[in-house]
Amino acid sequence: MSETTPECAPNNAQKSSSHNILAQFTYLQSADSLEALQDRFSIKITPSRYLWRFELFIFFGFLFCYTLALLPFFLTAFYWPCLWLLGVFVVVRLMYCARRNLSERPVNLIYRQDSWCLLTAQAEIRLAPVNAIVLWSWIIIMPFEEVSTNKKYLMTVLSDSVGPDEWRRLKVWLRLRGRIN
Repeated sequence: MSETTPECAPNNAQKSSSHNILAQFTYLQSADSLEALQDRFSIKITPSRYLWRFELFIFFGFLFCYTLALLPFFLTAFYWPCLWLLGVFVVVRLMYCARRNLSERPVNLIYRQDSWCLLTAQAEIRLAPVNAIVLWSWIIIMPFEEVSTNKKYLMTVLSDSVGPDEWRRLKVWLRLRGRIN
């Protein structure tokens, strides 16, 4: 027969109380590290495929409306088809630029010691929040201004721009620490 001592037995009272103290100490250590982590937040943001698809939808819609508007005038004068080709060229160029933006490298957005920083492949840019942050279930819009040059940035983060855990962390962190609209 094996002997097992219940947790509430008098011999185990000292062992369980030391276990509780150790658990409380571990909790206090994790609370201190949590406070330290609140001063530092980092997230890797990649270009969104949803936004690219939406841009393509807008471009094709523009091209369709442009074609419908110029179609009756194609045979009246020689310059209407040239104007249409110029419009098609502009739309194709815009689609190419949107595709090129999609293949850009991801950026890291870091919050540390009450300041924001954007790390790109080329530089580290110090940012300051300008207005309230828009936080919806499917999009986060964070307006920033570069500290040194006052250049404005509008950081748009969709749910596919970051991983699911980072998306949840960012939303929770912004609700706790950010100015939300």
